[in-house]
Amino acid sequence: MHVRLVVWVLGFMGAMASTAMANDDARAALAADGWQLLTVPGEEAATFAPVPGADEIEVRTAGSVGFLYRTVSPAEATGTLSWRWRVDKSGPHTDQTAKGQDDRPLAVHLWFSDADDDWSLTDWLYDIFGVPDVGSALTYVWGGRAHVGTTFANPHLPDGRGVITIAAAGDETVGEWRAQQFDYAADFERHFGRPAPPPDFIAISADTDDVGGMSVGRTSDLRFVEKTGATQ
Repeated sequence: MHVRLVVWVLGFMGAMASTAMANDDARAALAADGWQLLTVPGEEAATFAPVPGADEIEVRTAGSVGFLYRTVSPAEATGTLSWRWRVDKSGPHTDQTAKGQDDRPLAVHLWFSDADDDWSLTDWLYDIFGVPDVGSALTYVWGGRAHVGTTFANPHLPDGRGVITIAAAGDETVGEWRAQQFDYAADFERHFGRPAPPPDFIAISADTDDVGGMSVGRTSDLRFVEKTGATQ
């Protein structure tokens, strides 16, 4: 029986998610755009806040971790996944293949509810706590020690359920915006060996709860766009 996954299992499996925002204003502004926060019980929460006057979300960690996610409609999820991001402060460059050492200042995730219908404990968590039902995951990371374009299995997920791509290396210049575009459907089919369903959720995250330190970064213009040729 396949065990379907609770979203924040990208960091840890088997616990409950809680919701909190940096402050009431941030909660209201992000919720107005459909964003919700998942935190990891027992860990300090990363903070997410909209940047006044800009289509940007600032993400801060200090020995903390968190995911900000929203739902994606099938009509929205056409073409390629596109966004801009920058890192203003980063912790140590870590090994993204090693569970418990894989801190990163920013990541963008697509979560797909494509698991089978067999019952599991995580089904109960979905029903009781309302956390997203996720079967497969694509994660695009800024950080780590590997070269840009490196891909590997997500160390927190069962085999065949999650893939990480290094989109921007840990030694990328801080304080400079970087544009990204990925053909997520092609990535899904290449890594999982089947056509991509529409993603159900899109998320951003940051993580410095393993080796410690602080990170500050921003994301902007996170959306699906018409294919324009080469992606990276």
